[in-house]
Amino acid sequence: MALAACSSNANQRDPNAELVECALDGAADYAKDCTIERSGSADGLVLTIGREDKGYRRFIVTKDGTGVRAADGAEAATIAIVDNGMVDVSVGKDKYRLPATIKQP
Repeated sequence: MALAACSSNANQRDPNAELVECALDGAADYAKDCTIERSGSADGLVLTIGREDKGYRRFIVTKDGTGVRAADGAEAATIAIVDNGMVDVSVGKDKYRLPATIKQP
């Protein structure tokens, strides 16, 4: 499963930043206002996702194809397939809708 990641620039968002849908702090509706940045590590692809006024979260896309896991913090990430090419990743009260390559069994 390959996914898509944010930086927190004081109060300004890069106008060229890639945006993904998110629902933070238990919000029911998604809005396309979280940024995503990708970087590599020995553990796999690191996704940094956030919104400048709400901080950020980091995830690692697993190399074994099982999805993503939280890169830091005590709360585990859960994944739900939304439809072809999209997944919801939830941690605590925050949800992120991310593009994904979903491998069929």
